[in-house]
Amino acid sequence: MKNASTFTQAAIGLLFVTVAAAVSAADVNVITQRMPPLIDKVDGKLGGPVTIFVEKLLKDVGVTNSRESFEIMPLARLLQTLGDGHTIAYPVVLTPDREHKYKFIVELYGDSMYFVTLSSKKPVNTIADAKRLSSIGATSASAPEIFLKKNGFTNIQAVNDPTQNIIKLAAGRIDAWFATGTALQRHFEESSDKTPLTIGEPVAKIPLYLTGSMDLPDAVVEKIRKRFEELKTSPEYKAMYEASTRKVR
Repeated sequence: MKNASTFTQAAIGLLFVTVAAAVSAADVNVITQRMPPLIDKVDGKLGGPVTIFVEKLLKDVGVTNSRESFEIMPLARLLQTLGDGHTIAYPVVLTPDREHKYKFIVELYGDSMYFVTLSSKKPVNTIADAKRLSSIGATSASAPEIFLKKNGFTNIQAVNDPTQNIIKLAAGRIDAWFATGTALQRHFEESSDKTPLTIGEPVAKIPLYLTGSMDLPDAVVEKIRKRFEELKTSPEYKAMYEASTRKVR
């Protein structure tokens, strides 16, 4: 009887540990990048159609943020924080080197990448056109830089501050700037720079994901995926989709 009692107590203890783990797994650090107008602060509060959708998605499945609000941070820091554990981040591009570092939960929306040149220069519409350039600007660790490297470009001038790309382009220090539509839209809406630019045709499309740390329980991941499919008819999803497919400038 004593052994049976000990076994029962151990089983109950294991059950409490399992329940506690499940509860704590739902309380994570949620982080993002600033990508206006999709993800931005509105009247001092983080908003934008992508954030509004992610907030609803996570709330519906019982995932709560361990901080008062979602935290905005640069891409390099976001990826490091995601790797530290117990974190959900958005939006993150799926690349071969990231595939086994994080859990890519659902594709939230897509973006396109473009070569941007001075209006006085010939537009760059294809990879073949870009191969003839002497130098191309891109933001460090971004999807455009990764794409260029994957396609054999060695003439990349990467910068940490995206605004440096337009400065270098205007000064003739690079022949083109390779950027996402979101980054270009942000430049045109926020920058006071009036340098005449030409945007080429979209060269490639990239999916952007809601992503979790490797320690995010599979059960939580599956709940998010299931609810995501259900929300594709929601007004929040429709608003996110329409904003993400808006034509650049």
